[in-house]
Amino acid sequence: MNFQGIFAASVWVLVSSVPSLAEEDFASGNFMLQHCQHFIDRSNNWDAWDGECSGAISTLTFLGSALPPGYKVCAPKGVTKLQAARVVVNYMLKNPQTLQDPFRVLAMQALTEAWPCK
Repeated sequence: MNFQGIFAASVWVLVSSVPSLAEEDFASGNFMLQHCQHFIDRSNNWDAWDGECSGAISTLTFLGSALPPGYKVCAPKGVTKLQAARVVVNYMLKNPQTLQDPFRVLAMQALTEAWPCK
């Protein structure tokens, strides 16, 4: 193998071993938005990420009144997971500048804004 071949192989090894800058952040609003929209779509063809969306939102809605002041969620009695998911998706669509933030934080902000405890 000549010098050019060794150089090219070395560059390829270095480039391929560096993590991609475009790696997906599975915890971000950017990633979760599509799955929450899919959950709302109710196509009955859900995947695990749709469950992640509905599970996180359900947990925040259920435990919301136990959160610290400023983060408490007091959803009206009888609110469904689907209604709460719509609140979260609408919040994310209206605040695209925050989609790089963790999904759970965005969901908490959305629910707190929609249903603050008084």
